[in-house]
Order: sequence, then C-alpha cells, then structure tokens
Amino acid sequence: MADSTADATKTNADTLSLRRELKKVLTENLYDEGGVKDGVETVKSIDEAIRILNCLKRESKKRKRESDISSVEVPKEFKCTLSKTVMIDPLIISSGQTYEKRYITEWLNHNRTCPKTKELLSQVRMTPNHLINDLMAQRKDLDRKPEFCTDLTTPGFCTKSILWENEIGSYNIIFIDVIDWITIDLSVDLMWCLVNNKVDRPKQEPSDFEIATEMLTGDIEPLLHRISSPSSSVEDQIEAAKELSLQTSKFVNVRDFFVAKIPDSITRLLTPLSVLGDEVDSNPELQENITTSLFNMSTFEKNKTLLAENPQVTPLLVKSLKQGTVVTRRNAAATLMSLSDIDSNKIIIANSEALKALIDLIGDSDDLSATNEAANAILNLCFDESENCKKAISLGLASAVTKNIKAGRNVDELLAVLVMISPHERVVEEMDNVGVIYDLLSILRKTSCLVTCENVVVIVHNMYVKSRERSVMKTLAEEENQHKTFTKLASQESVIVVGRAQGILQGIRAFAAEKSPAEMADSTADEATNADTLRQELQQVLKEIWYDGGGKDRGEIDEAIRILTCLRNIESKKPESPVEVPKEFICTLSKTIMIEPVIIASGQTFEKRYILEWLKHERTCPLTKQVLYHRFWIPNHLINEVIMQWCRIHNFERPKPSDEEVIDLFTGDIESLLQRISSPSSVEDQTEAAKELALQTKRFTNVCLYFVAKIPDSITRLLSPLSVLGDEVDSNPELQENIITSLFNISTVKKNQKEIAENPHVILLLTKSLRKGTDQTKKVSAAIVFSLSHTESNKNIIGNSEALKALIDLVEEGDSLATSKAFSALANLCLVKEFREKAVSAGLIRAATTKIKAGSNVDVLLSFLASISTHNRAIEEMDKLGFIYDLFSILRNSNSFVNEENALTIVVYICKGYRGLRDVVQEEATGNVVLEEENKHRTFTKLAKQEAGCTVRKAQAILQCIKTFADRKEQRQRERDDRPLRVYVRRNK
Repeated sequence: MADSTADATKTNADTLSLRRELKKVLTENLYDEGGVKDGVETVKSIDEAIRILNCLKRESKKRKRESDISSVEVPKEFKCTLSKTVMIDPLIISSGQTYEKRYITEWLNHNRTCPKTKELLSQVRMTPNHLINDLMAQRKDLDRKPEFCTDLTTPGFCTKSILWENEIGSYNIIFIDVIDWITIDLSVDLMWCLVNNKVDRPKQEPSDFEIATEMLTGDIEPLLHRISSPSSSVEDQIEAAKELSLQTSKFVNVRDFFVAKIPDSITRLLTPLSVLGDEVDSNPELQENITTSLFNMSTFEKNKTLLAENPQVTPLLVKSLKQGTVVTRRNAAATLMSLSDIDSNKIIIANSEALKALIDLIGDSDDLSATNEAANAILNLCFDESENCKKAISLGLASAVTKNIKAGRNVDELLAVLVMISPHERVVEEMDNVGVIYDLLSILRKTSCLVTCENVVVIVHNMYVKSRERSVMKTLAEEENQHKTFTKLASQESVIVVGRAQGILQGIRAFAAEKSPAEMADSTADEATNADTLRQELQQVLKEIWYDGGGKDRGEIDEAIRILTCLRNIESKKPESPVEVPKEFICTLSKTIMIEPVIIASGQTFEKRYILEWLKHERTCPLTKQVLYHRFWIPNHLINEVIMQWCRIHNFERPKPSDEEVIDLFTGDIESLLQRISSPSSVEDQTEAAKELALQTKRFTNVCLYFVAKIPDSITRLLSPLSVLGDEVDSNPELQENIITSLFNISTVKKNQKEIAENPHVILLLTKSLRKGTDQTKKVSAAIVFSLSHTESNKNIIGNSEALKALIDLVEEGDSLATSKAFSALANLCLVKEFREKAVSAGLIRAATTKIKAGSNVDVLLSFLASISTHNRAIEEMDKLGFIYDLFSILRNSNSFVNEENALTIVVYICKGYRGLRDVVQEEATGNVVLEEENKHRTFTKLAKQEAGCTVRKAQAILQCIKTFADRKEQRQRERDDRPLRVYVRRNK
C-alpha cells in the first residue's frame, strides 16, 4: 500500500513538472516578448511542446508500459523472410537484400535465387552489413531498455536508434534514424516494436533452416506411366493424375525429382491432353488434375526454364485458359505467372497467345481467384518489359481491367496492373472514355489500405499528367472542393502519395487560376492570419491544461496537440537553415550523401560511382585498408531505404544518380604538386614534384580529367618552368622529361585533347622538345603530337606549326622508338591533303626511305609509305630515289605478309600511279626494271601463288602490267622491223 501511495505521489509530481515545463516552453519560446521567432526555432519549440503533451497524456492514462506492449507484434520489416523472426546476424547477398545469416546460408546451399526478389544471383557470396552496425554502435549512450512514450498514434513521437549487444560483444543492428517530428509514420511503428522489452530478440543460436521433408519417390514414375500410357483407362488416368497433383503439392522434392530424374516427364504428363487437340476440356477432371500438377512443378525454381522451353507447355496452358473448369483456368494462369518469374521465359510466353488468353480471362471470368492469377501473370510478363506492355494494351488490357474495377472485382490486384499501364496515353484515353476516374476517386475516399491508396494516386496522377481533356482536371478540382481528398492525402506518411497529391493540388490551383485569377488569395497573408488565430486558440486550451490537471477526459490535451500540429505545418513552410546530414550517410570517398550505396567485400558501404573508380586502381578497402578478397559489390538496399526515410522526414533533397565520371578521387595532392612545379622553387623540388605528377597521371585517369577541368590555368602552370627557358628547354633534362611525360598522360584523355592543343604554349614547347632533350623526351613529345592529332581541329593547329618539320627531322635522326612515334603522328596529319603535300616537300619520303634502306622501323615506315602511295608527288619521289630496288629486295626476302602487301602496293602505284605525268622514256625504264626483276627472280609469279588474297591480287596486277609492257615493247620492235629500208644514193655532180 505504501508503495502504491509512493508511486501515485511520484506520478503527480511528474505531471506537475511536465505542466511547468510546457508552460515555460510555450511562454518563453512561442509567445516571447520580442515577437514571434523565426520558423526553425518555432518548429523546434512546437516539437518540444508536442513531446511534453504526449508525456502528459501518457501520465493521465495511468497505464503501465508492460500492459501497453504486451501485444506488440514485431513488424515484418525486422523479420528475416526465411526465419520469420527478428534478425540476429544480418548478411547482405548479391541482390542487395538482407537476411539472417544461418538461414540464408542454408537457402543458398539449395538455391541460386534471392528468396524475396526471385532474381538469379550473380554470385553467392555473403557480406556483413557493417554500416548498419556502425550507425548504431555510435549510440552506446542509449540504455538497453529506453523508456519512450507509449502512445504512438499522436504526432510528435520522437524515436531513437536502438542497439542490441550480443553475448560476444559484437553489434547487430536494425536502424531507424531519429524522427524529429512527424505524424504517425511507418518508422514509428517499426521502432515501437524494438523499444519495448516485450519484443525479445532471439539469442545467438537460431534453429537450423528447415529443409523440405524427404519423401519416397518410388511411386512417381508408375503414376506418370499410368497417366501417359494409351492402354490406361480414362478413370485410371484421372486417379493417377489426382494422386500426382497431391504428391507434387505436398512435397518439394517430388517436384524436383519429377523434372530432373524422369526422362521426358513433362511431355509424357501432357500426352493425354496433347492428343485431344482443341478439345482439351473433353475430360475436365483429367485436364484439371494435370494442369494442377503442372502448376505445382512450376513453383520449384529449377523447373521453370525446362517447363517453359517444352514446346507443349505454353500452347496447352493457353488452351486451358480458354477451355476448362474454373480451377483449371485459375491454375493455368498461376502456372504462367510462376514461369514468367524467369526473364527468358517471358519471351517464350509473350510470343505465344498467352497474353491474349490472360486478358480475355480477366475480362470474361466471374471467378475472383482466376482473375487474380491472370492479373499477377500479366504483371510478371509486362513489368519492365515495354514491348510486352504495349502488346497487352493493344490486345485490350485496359478495357478488361477497368471493367472489373468499375464492377468492384479484384480491385487491389487490378489496380497494380493499371498502375503499370497508366503512363501510356492510349490507356489514359480509354480510362477517360469509360469514366473510371469517378470509381478511382471513390476508392481513394473509402480505402484504409496504404498500398491501394498509393496505386490509385499514381493512376490518377498519370491521368492528370497525360490526359488532354480538361474534363479530368475539372473532375479533380470538384473532388478537392467537395471532399478535400488531395489535401488529406498530402499529409499522409507515404512519400508516393504525398508527392503525387501535391502535384495534383498544384494542377488544381493552376486550373482555378485559369478560370478566375481574382479567386487566388494571397497565401502568405492567409498563413500569417491562421498562425495568429491558432496561437490565440492555443492560449485558451493551455489554461485548462496548466490549471485543471489536463482536463477530466484529456480532450484539452488532444485539442492542444491538434492546434500545435496545424501551427507546425505553417511554421515549417518558412525558410529553414540547411540540415546537417549524418556522417554515417556520407560516403568517405565522395564526401557527400550517398545516392547509390553499395557494399564491398570488407562490409563497408560507399557511393557506387566512387567505389567503382577506386576498385579500378586499388585492391584495398578505402576505410579499413584491408586487402579485399574480391572486387564484387552489392547494392545496400537497407541503408538506401534508411537514407530515403531520413531525407523525407527532414525535407532534404537527395541528388539524383549521375553517369558523370568521377574526377575528384585520388586528387588530394595534385594541386600542391602543380604549385611546387610552377612556383620559383628549387629545381630539385620542381623535378621531384613533376616526377610524382607523372606517376599520378599515369596511374589514375580521373586525375588527368581533374587536372584540366578543375584546376584553373593548369596546363600553362605545368609548362611554365620550360617556357621561361626559351630555346634552352633541355637545360634541365630530367625536369623537362617529367613535365613532358605528365603532359602526355593528360593528353591521352579524349576530353582534354582540344584544350591542350589550343593552349599557345603546348605545340611550341613540343616542337622544341622534339629537337632538344633526351631520347625519352623526344619519343614522348612525338607521342603527345600523335595523341592530339586524333582530333580534327587539332590537326590544323599542329600542321600549320613547325611541329611537322620537327617530326620529319626526328624520323631521320631519332632512335627506333622515336621514329615509330613520329611516323604515327605524321600518318595522322597526312590524312589531310594540305599537310601531306607539306610533309613530302619537307623531305618526308627521303627520311622514310633512308630508314628503310638502313633496316630500321621497316614495318611502320613501309605501312606509312603504302598509305600515302596514292599521292602522285610521293610516288614520284620514291621513284626518283630508286626505292623500287629496295622494294624488290623486301619482296624477295620478307617473311611478313603485311610487308609484302605494303611493298606490292607501292610497286603497283609506281608502275601505274602517275603514268600521265611521265614521258615514254621514264615509263620504259620502269617497265624494264620490273620486267628484269620478274625474269631474273620470278618474284611476282611466286607472290601470285601465295594464300593471302590481297597479296595475290596485287602480284597479279603487276604481272598484268609486265605483260602489257612486254606486248607493247614487242609491238614497237615489230613496227621497227617492218618499216621499209630507205637507201640514200649520193649523186656525183
């Protein structure tokens, strides 16, 4: 008795304390003498007032927390879908879903699909979801059994993160972030189950995953034989089919055994129906049992592909959708739904008449179950399959669905179908025509199901967006004026409902503005007036709470909460200070809130774009530095949902996913390196910084992008140590080499090439470095010119500079590698006729043939000369230099088909290419040389017998030239021989 009195005294004292605290908060903050505070401060004060009022309400009810929570049910979001209990050791799999470790391990021993999404897993590795653990581990200040307000139906309930600590000291967490203030929310419901002591989290030792009971399969094949055998009576076939349907319904392993172990089992099962042709329903009971057995088989994941690929299955299912008992039609639709879980099966089913049959079943069937299965099958077939969706619409899906919705049949299932097809204008037009919008609005007013509400709002919003009829907007405006339907929806907890309801409300306002602009009131003035009115009402109610103990029936507290809620809605619209994002939601690489969180092998979570870029170059975890045993990543759906919820609660606009390249990774020291290079520091420091920059730009592509895109005047600053040296660019060879190497690495990125070439210092310094510097510097300079010349506009800049002549000089003087790089650049530039002429005039042909005669870079140079051999001036130069004899030597001695083909190409053009520019003497001289080579070595005859097609054709072309020349020569000789001899007689005078 004494204890009870003490408890009562304590309760009264607590109530008095709460009333004093409430008075202080409202008097000092909401009605302060300095005037009304700004929106953010006022909202905070309102939140605190609502919290105190909730506590007062709890005290006034005088109920024990234990009785309040005795019937609390753990929400499904915190249960593993396999174990059906709260998760202890949550692991994430490749589908991004999270499960209890012991159960998902057992599942993956037998399946390769995600239990929830049914998608085929790319790999079966499992990763602990560490970010969830870390989010909760930081809240060690929380008591294991925190005391929270027991009334969750009122606004203002503030939840905290909950932490369980298991016996071995590690933390397994389910996280919902702090909710500052919101009307009753899903997250509140979820947290409610976790903060109460009655919800016991299971211990660390969960029971083993229950595997399907092992059943004897000895009688399965005899049953199949009785069904498929022509000697069996119809009664025996029916009895066997009925028994098989029972066995396959009861035992999973029978379904596996039937398809995997019995040869041609599906075809044999369907034999009795196949022989009936179009009369599949001539024996309804047999048809029903066989279809039921087929459905049971289809529920086993491993069977789905084999079933769909059997050529008899889909046609018989289509017939059974049209002809058969109600059960037969329902099971046929259910089988198609099950088979369509596999993407490859969707193609098979969609290419049959199944879609039409399913739509007809929805439109004509009076059986709710059959319609339901058909709707689910169509959802499976058309979801994320635009072609299937368009086909279904053209087959009359919208008409069949709206017909049932207007009749009130299978509304929930068919709404999901309508959501899928409602973005199509043709569907919106059909819905307009049948007036289904009135039925949808009626559902919105009456439904208490959140999913139904979401679906209807999405459909109505699509009609609002897509419809070209003003009648739709007029109907929506009338609905809002009469019932405030969309205003109510805009205050719900579903982000889907709220977003679309607000969009519709904006449309209604715009529609009203079009009708009568004068009717649009000044919302700012209205809100200010409403806020003042609400404060006055609140003062009257608070007097009762402060002095009358909260009122006899607690009505004053409820009224105060209602007024404060309205006041908060007004104040929350005022400009707010930026919300601080919890550090757990910020990627350690991007330094911003995560948009697409993914988890890697270390169990840590990062922003997808950034970690993918990191993993291209590193094999370690950015956070823990541990070496990763694989580089696979998995989407972290759970943390993504937590971030989405936090953003919604705090009105934080989360950025959209982006395809832009990540360029700010690994760039922390790049600007400081550039500063050391460009500032007048010691040469040693400049050289060291340039060397490090060359290494960084070689290793990381994004550093090259960052260097040009993000650092102002970066190219000029990089080249400044060489620019100040004038013509003595090689006075510090090591510094020059590292700067040129850095420039080369940066130039390999296509996005940088135009900006680099257009910098006035670049081509000038490259020209100098082609002539002065180490062999490595010259080679890299030529490589830069080659890289820049891939862009058309850059070719004009390079070709009109001294770089062209410098490249030709490098060909003559440089080593093998430098020559190769220089010729690659020249080949690009010579694609432009103007620069080809310029290069030939500058001695390109002489430089190339000299190198070939010396046996250097033969492959590269011969290929280049072949590419410009269509140019008459180039051929003339080669002919004058006697290069044809070197070509004959290559043709006789080369083991390379490519070199032979290139040499033949040049010989062909020497023989034929510029005949019109030569006199007869030149032509005859060339012909004699080629003829002599053929007569002496049979060079072209041998080449014409090779296997390489191009070589053979060109050798034959030369042989034809030789024959033509020989014939012409013989003809001229004959003409000379046939000419009459003239005798001249000298006469004596």
